[in-house]
Amino acid sequence: MALAASPRLKPAANTGPAATVNRQERAKPREIFIKTTSGDRCKAGVGLGIPSVVPEPIGDKRVHELTTKFVRKRLMTAIHPQAIEHKPAFWSRPRLFIGACAVVVAGIGGALYTQDSVKSAATLVTTTQQPAAQIMAHKDYLEVQPIAATAPAPDQSLELWAIPKDGTPVSLGLLPEDGKGIIGLNPRQQETISQPVELMVSSETKGGSISKQPTGPTVYQGALATR
Repeated sequence: MALAASPRLKPAANTGPAATVNRQERAKPREIFIKTTSGDRCKAGVGLGIPSVVPEPIGDKRVHELTTKFVRKRLMTAIHPQAIEHKPAFWSRPRLFIGACAVVVAGIGGALYTQDSVKSAATLVTTTQQPAAQIMAHKDYLEVQPIAATAPAPDQSLELWAIPKDGTPVSLGLLPEDGKGIIGLNPRQQETISQPVELMVSSETKGGSISKQPTGPTVYQGALATR
């Protein structure tokens, strides 16, 4: 007797609450695998030295740059200290110091020489007793300093005379045309003014008196006194 073929059993339909729960349970291992694999990849990237790109805040970046520059500057200063140029004091500069001393000494020496070398002096006055010029007698010359002197006429000259006690005038030379200057003295003239004498200025023809004696009117006069 032949057995009848048994009908093929069909699996129950994958429907219903139980089927939904089964699908969720089967999906969990997959999610766990994905999360675990992703975490391992991140860890593997860190292990391989691959930097993770994390955006740095702009404010922190600026602070980091300033801090780095400050630290670098301090390190360079410590390694190569800045040399401060020390300016020497005035008296430690030889040329300036020597030059200043020379000027001071020259000024003092000139003043002392002028003062010491003046043997005698006289203030010449006009016929109305107004100061006109100052005469300072040195060893071998006369120094003339005008006060309110009047220039002579173009065809005339002012001649200076020394009148000693014997009364014979001795010409000391012509006054400078502009009233200021030096009159050189010969030995005879130096001898004449070596003692107190009277000085006189006369108006003579151009170039002075030909007779070696005053011929024109007296313009100035004064006493030469020893200092």
